[in-house]
Amino acid sequence: MCPCCDRPAKAYTAEMDWHMAKTLQNYFLRDAEHPGKFVRWAEVLQVGPHSSYNTSYSHLERWGLLERHPEKPGFRRITLEGKRFVRGITKVPRYLFIYRGDVLRTSVMSTKFDEAMTRKRNKHKAPA
Repeated sequence: MCPCCDRPAKAYTAEMDWHMAKTLQNYFLRDAEHPGKFVRWAEVLQVGPHSSYNTSYSHLERWGLLERHPEKPGFRRITLEGKRFVRGITKVPRYLFIYRGDVLRTSVMSTKFDEAMTRKRNKHKAPA
């Protein structure tokens, strides 16, 4: 339901799948090329061929795994939580439920990076 008018409205889901994980891994590897320099911002086009899915960036930001440069459009960097996820130290919710660009809630199910790397993009609906 729409929080403003109580009419039926659809939220959509974002799944942590191969495309998301690969995009994040590309940022991780780029950052690893410059050890000790956490402030390594990269333009979207510099990150790699698997990073061409524009929605991956905004979704990865919603997970808290990437952050957007405050002044340069198109530049992002991996967060500490993003690095921990790629290294397998932490898990993230498998799904985000999004309405009008805001995360309404996250799934109870969580996923590890290596699990996400094996998951192809799923066209079916996520569990509620």
